[in-house]
Amino acid sequence: MTLIFILIIIILIFTIIFCLKKIQSLSKQVEIFTGVLDAMPFSVSVTDINKNWIIVNKVAETLLKRNRKQIKGKPCSEWKCPACNTPDCGITRLENGKKTTQCNIDGMEMLTDVNYILSYSGQRIGHIEITQDITPFSQSMQQNLSHEQLLKEISDGLDKFLKISNYVNSSATDLSSNAAKQSDITQKFITSTNELFNGLKNNIAQMTETNKISLTAKDKTNIGTEYMKNLIITMDEINKSSTNISEVIKIIENISSQTNLLALNAAIESARAGEAGKGFAVVSNEIRDLATKSSDTVKDIENIIKVSLNNVQKGLTLVNDTSIALTNIVNAIDDTVEISNSLLQSSEQQKQFITQLNEGTTQLVNINEINVSTADNNLKINTDMISEIEKLKNVIEK
Repeated sequence: MTLIFILIIIILIFTIIFCLKKIQSLSKQVEIFTGVLDAMPFSVSVTDINKNWIIVNKVAETLLKRNRKQIKGKPCSEWKCPACNTPDCGITRLENGKKTTQCNIDGMEMLTDVNYILSYSGQRIGHIEITQDITPFSQSMQQNLSHEQLLKEISDGLDKFLKISNYVNSSATDLSSNAAKQSDITQKFITSTNELFNGLKNNIAQMTETNKISLTAKDKTNIGTEYMKNLIITMDEINKSSTNISEVIKIIENISSQTNLLALNAAIESARAGEAGKGFAVVSNEIRDLATKSSDTVKDIENIIKVSLNNVQKGLTLVNDTSIALTNIVNAIDDTVEISNSLLQSSEQQKQFITQLNEGTTQLVNINEINVSTADNNLKINTDMISEIEKLKNVIEK
């Protein structure tokens, strides 16, 4: 029994010694492996299958700003990388069949390669993440991308500028053609304006002559009106004289009547006187015949004077109507002269306006000719520019 116990103790001692040697060997291996991890220029992070840290190397400690003892057994999400707890997490991407991920840590662009740690039996027992700083490479790539993007933008800009230039070129061609047409139309307009100006000058000359004739007619009509006024005055005087003559004839007729009455009385008295009054009776009969003839003559004269007075009255009425007509003619001529003067002034203003229009149109022709020349020059410059742009575009595309 004692012997068996001693053997067991010996076996235990040898086992302990063997285990100690194994532990020492494993410790050396761990130390070697740790040294290997620390010697790596990349960040190395080892986690178990539950994403808890087992060990990290020195580079990872620097990035974490914590040592490996502080983080051992803690979730790797405490790294607080922007990709943690997101679909961009390296282990999450590995589980989805993708072995790389990329994130930015403190301004550094980090690329992480992730893989499973397998047991001897091939079972997944953990993860290893190797992270390297690819900032220079990323910057270089970004610069290349920026350069490529810049070149692409330049090329696109040149394409757009080329299209614009072609459009400008087409517009310049149309502008030159339209300017030439406009110059031709403007020249024809100037010709038409000159013809209108000459016609207006003739119209002004004719209106001036018509105005002079109207003024002359007005003067002559005024003279006729004065004559007519004098004639009316004379007719009035004739009418008055005829009226006076009529009165005188009435007096003569009255005297004839008295004479006839006296002759009748004398005949009666001579008849009473008998033989002694025969001579006186003959004289009284003669006087009565003369009075009768005078009365008849006076009546004829009175009838003639009445007819004359009627004719004078008709003439006076006609003269008054003629005077009114002449006055109306004078007024009409005044209106005609006034309208003619207004028309003449308006025509003079139109003449000045056409003169200014002609001058402005001539200036427009000169400006248009300058525009045509400028358009042609711009067309040539634009054509040369398009050629240079195409050359530059070909160089960029190469």
